Amino acid sequence: MIRMRFAPSPTGMLHVGNARTALFNWLWARKNNGKFILRIEDTDMERSKSKWEKAILDDLRWLGLDWDEGPDIGGDYGRYRQSERLDLYHEYASQLVKDDLAYPCYCTPEELGQKRKEQLSRKQPLKYDGYCSQLTNRGRNLFKAQGRKPTLRFRVDGDKLCFKDLVKGEMEFVLGNLGDFIIMRSDGWPTYNLAAVIDDSLMEITHIIRGDDHLSNTPKQILLYKALKLYAPVFVHIPLICDMHNKPLSKRYWYSSIVQYRQEGYLPEALVNYLALLGWSPKNGREIMGIDELIDSFALEDISGSAAVFDIKKATWVNSEYIKKLKPDDLMSACMPYLKSADEYAQSLTELEPEQLKNMLAAIAPGLKTLKDVSNEAVPYLIDSIEGILDTQSPSFSEKDIEVLKAFNEKLVSADIFRAEDLKIILKQLKKETGASGRGLYLPIRLGITGEPHGPELFELLPLLGKKGCIERLKQTFNWLDSNAAKV
Repeated sequence: MIRMRFAPSPTGMLHVGNARTALFNWLWARKNNGKFILRIEDTDMERSKSKWEKAILDDLRWLGLDWDEGPDIGGDYGRYRQSERLDLYHEYASQLVKDDLAYPCYCTPEELGQKRKEQLSRKQPLKYDGYCSQLTNRGRNLFKAQGRKPTLRFRVDGDKLCFKDLVKGEMEFVLGNLGDFIIMRSDGWPTYNLAAVIDDSLMEITHIIRGDDHLSNTPKQILLYKALKLYAPVFVHIPLICDMHNKPLSKRYWYSSIVQYRQEGYLPEALVNYLALLGWSPKNGREIMGIDELIDSFALEDISGSAAVFDIKKATWVNSEYIKKLKPDDLMSACMPYLKSADEYAQSLTELEPEQLKNMLAAIAPGLKTLKDVSNEAVPYLIDSIEGILDTQSPSFSEKDIEVLKAFNEKLVSADIFRAEDLKIILKQLKKETGASGRGLYLPIRLGITGEPHGPELFELLPLLGKKGCIERLKQTFNWLDSNAAKV
């Protein structure tokens, strides 16, 4: 059975790069009817916080990436927090020492720093020189007497190491440039490489999909798998996510953390859709794909080896497409939290009759980029006065525009009822009577009733405002024109 894992460190918010990694692992598990495991790698005791673990789990749930085993639900391969598995790491580390495949290193950070400086000056590879691997018992005892607490280093032997990566192909590393690396810190906690190897093996992980910034860790981990006589999974290193300047996506961008998308009004399905397309593309070339289609189409061989560029404009476009597809009830439910947290005008929308609110939201949905935009898009059409909007926008009305507005106003006054069908008839009559058409017909009416040059379709908007509301706004516009004659 395919068993995939996502193993975040709870040292901060969930980054979009890590979310994309989680998504790829989740998609491959679901594609193959396998298992998706969530493991918390919290061995950095200073930086790991329970609040970050909770935040990461909340973001994953919001994205819809459920897990079959994890710290909150358990499983047959637990424990699922590395901080709870310390005994296992010590057990395997002791075995490596017993087999003379690892040794204690008493070098201090200052001594190691000095060695690196010397290697740099000689233009030598930056690696541990193996000094402590040659220590006698007497030498070790002297360091112990000084109160030095050792790290544990793994012995690296051999000329080169080769392995196949499903994205990058055949890989080769010169082991002579690697040096003996630390597997246990002086505080008794394991390093990432040792803990990950033990956990991935004991949890029977079959594939590891991760960013190619981990590629340098792979030869170390393969050496550990072999030394511990553990089965190694298949490695899949995916390209990093870069910004528009082809630099690694920095945490300083507001859109680098998943929680920001929740706050800004992105739909989780839309964000998942966009993240899936970062470094992977389906054979059919489609861009808007629901989760079931993503699962069916996802294939490791279609992952690109090139860096994926994060385009927030493209992500927002995808989000707007998903908003357009929402059913009226779902749109209202999705928008409600943003209306309730907006200003007093937007909050007043929540007091409308449900059917009236649904109609209003349906009218403005095509113009929404995010759910948070709902207050800006809807409020201008429900306020009592548009003169403030006219003052801000300062639209210019030609004599022809005013002729169209006055003729439109007369039609409204004499209309018995005012529906979308009635509006179409009125506009057809206006076109014939005034000679105005296209933008010359629609724009002055939109400006005269909303004060805005853009917005929902008139056939949807004006019936929502009603005959009385449209006439009142036209009255305000005529008053505004009288007091701003210079704009005519």
